[in-house]
Amino acid sequence: MSKGQDTRQRMIAAAAEVLERAGYAGAGINELLEAGKAPRGSLYFHFPGGKEELAVAALEVSAAEMTRLLQEHLSADRALVPGLRRVLTVLADRSEAAGFEKGCPVSAVVLSSGATPEPVRHAASEALRTWQHLLAERLRAEGLGPAESRRRSGLLLSAVEGALLLARAHRSRAPVDELSKELERLLSLES
Repeated sequence: MSKGQDTRQRMIAAAAEVLERAGYAGAGINELLEAGKAPRGSLYFHFPGGKEELAVAALEVSAAEMTRLLQEHLSADRALVPGLRRVLTVLADRSEAAGFEKGCPVSAVVLSSGATPEPVRHAASEALRTWQHLLAERLRAEGLGPAESRRRSGLLLSAVEGALLLARAHRSRAPVDELSKELERLLSLES
């Protein structure tokens, strides 16, 4: 990797951390540059669209990491509920290790959406849409029809996002752990 590529990747990784903690409005350019250990000129060299373009790149990287986590634990050759429990454990561990400054990698951006430019909001929306689609496809593999899979995947994603938000607000992993215990009832595959 060239020095320029390394700088760009470091800036994206740092921006992902800052955005998750502070949201778009709370992530100042100076903070983003300092976190990425990059001079001011690097921002516009690597991201001509400035903070907005950097934020979109950071959200895409964060979303891809979460997508990989979901794909790994929700593969059709694994049981659904244990796979979801493992995902929740990873998310709760991650949040706890960060002093509950982290939750969902896109939720802080969504929650500050009034101050978030449309391309950044759209990147967050696409991430959530992708995760719901993955959940719906996995529920289809369990035998649910398309409409029911879509409905339950929305409920499940809402429950996960809500549990992560509560964990961050209460500075406790208990909401995520409680959701994990209730997954079987929540996902009861009986119609």
